[in-house]
Amino acid sequence: MSENRLDQLIDSVGDGTGVTNQARQASDYFVIPHVQEVLTIVRVLIYIEDDAKFAGEKYAGATALTNGIKITKNNSDGIIHDFTPLPITKFAQWALLAGVDVILTDFTTGNDVCAVRWTLANAGYPVSLDGTKGEFFKVSVRDSLAGLVDHRMAVQGYRKWRGHD
Repeated sequence: MSENRLDQLIDSVGDGTGVTNQARQASDYFVIPHVQEVLTIVRVLIYIEDDAKFAGEKYAGATALTNGIKITKNNSDGIIHDFTPLPITKFAQWALLAGVDVILTDFTTGNDVCAVRWTLANAGYPVSLDGTKGEFFKVSVRDSLAGLVDHRMAVQGYRKWRGHD
């Protein structure tokens, strides 16, 4: 198998080409390997930008989310692993995921930004997605984030292609 670096936005399609800004209505976003590919996700990056001040009891400057954000590894039979047994309803709850670093800006003027780096290796081990098994990474944004300026997620890691040396 040949190996290449993986840098991909989590999107509405699963290959990085769909809708990537999650600051809109509730929806699902994915990372889906090709059938002859194994993706290893080492890190997930989350970028949140709001024109209101972030507050610990809220998700950015908005109110707390009602249903929250769920992150799972799935296949056609359903959930293989739930990374968020407690859905993320407040931005500070990203810290509940092991291996997370959070940077919060508090500018006196302009939009506030929260950057989250979730290093899965620090949480135990990277996440492997096997295309031959129909595995995929799913982010379910179960509330509207339309009040935010920007909300994007990306994965970093590596991809291995079967049959290529």
